[in-house]
Amino acid sequence: MDFAYYNPSDESRSCVVRTMTKLTGGEYQAVKHELTALAQEMGYPEYNEPAVFERYLLSHGFAKCSEGGGSQVRAFRLDRGIYCVFCTNQADYFHLMPVIDGVIYDRRNDSQELYVLAVYRKEQPAAIHLRAYEPADAGVICKWIRTEEELYKWSADRFNKYPLSGADMNENYAPQITAGRFFPLTATDENDRIIGHFIIRYPRDDDDSTVRFGFVVIDPECRGRGCGKEMLRLGIQYVKTHFAAERIDLGVFANNESAQRCYAAVGFREYGRRQCELPVGSWTCIDMELYL
Repeated sequence: MDFAYYNPSDESRSCVVRTMTKLTGGEYQAVKHELTALAQEMGYPEYNEPAVFERYLLSHGFAKCSEGGGSQVRAFRLDRGIYCVFCTNQADYFHLMPVIDGVIYDRRNDSQELYVLAVYRKEQPAAIHLRAYEPADAGVICKWIRTEEELYKWSADRFNKYPLSGADMNENYAPQITAGRFFPLTATDENDRIIGHFIIRYPRDDDDSTVRFGFVVIDPECRGRGCGKEMLRLGIQYVKTHFAAERIDLGVFANNESAQRCYAAVGFREYGRRQCELPVGSWTCIDMELYL
């Protein structure tokens, strides 16, 4: 990999802030403030903890793409793109650096001999669009629910029926749509193919300050490509545009780790836990929120 000098600040031990500044295009002190606040929120004394900068990366559209496998930086091959590389001297030194299209941006060119611990890549947003849900969508969406366990992870106790048919889904939705506080949306790709779905609803009849996301699901063929995150980002923008809400919340079961990571990546934070008794067992539900 090539090298380009980059040093927005002369602070010592600044590789985390320096790297995030380059990767996000932010201002150094503003990025430092965000990282400091995130570390405090997570209960860490400083932002140099891997858990902190990993969450920061996830919230800015990055995903872990490699564990490194013990390779040295000089031997590691990356495709064109935007990366964050976490590396070590295999002793007591750890380093974070941005790599963009094969170029390391750092203030010293001595990282080539370090060993790669993890690599994060900036995901390219999928070409996704949101539109109003149509009853004909239900048959497609229900086919994505492939097991009884998936049904309960997706809908908790709202249906309690497997397999689920499009007619079942529409029967459940119809009175809620008529009531005017339940708004189902469908995500489509550039070819108008249905690839995702979720609903927005007001959890309380007397409060318009909070809306809740629910029934969030992505076509299994599209998972792992950033489609879920992009759909959620569009959903958040949809709320900002069409609602007067100040907050979005949602629930996700603790045994659905991929969904938890997806929600955290777009800015949702845990604020509570509760136990749910379901026909398939007693599951812990994690409540998450995002302030707009």
